[in-house]
Amino acid sequence: MAIETKHHEPIVYDLYKYLSEYCVGEDNAMPARDLAARFDITERALRDYISIIRTSDELRKVIGSSPKGYYVCKDKKEAERANQTFWAAAFSYLKVARAQEIKAGLDGQYLIALGDSYKQFYKAFGE
Repeated sequence: MAIETKHHEPIVYDLYKYLSEYCVGEDNAMPARDLAARFDITERALRDYISIIRTSDELRKVIGSSPKGYYVCKDKKEAERANQTFWAAAFSYLKVARAQEIKAGLDGQYLIALGDSYKQFYKAFGE
């Protein structure tokens, strides 16, 4: 299967290259404020670019985060630990969304129609 090229903004590649060269392993993580300053961007923009890297088919390294900052996972164990955080958050949000739907229906408020949200969920899991 060929890798799809997304042609991201140059800063995305620059950030990815920097992380890949200088921030390999959690011990070498760099705080968001320092990374943002290095690239002269806001921390919000940094998080957006990290998200692009994490979801890109083209940029294959797993990006972890911890209280120490962002880093490229050096091995399978670090990658699994990094992804565990996302799985926990995803299931937590699903639990809340389901509870909200049930509550809305029980007290006669209304049923929440999440159409597009469900489509995104199914797409994320390849269904």
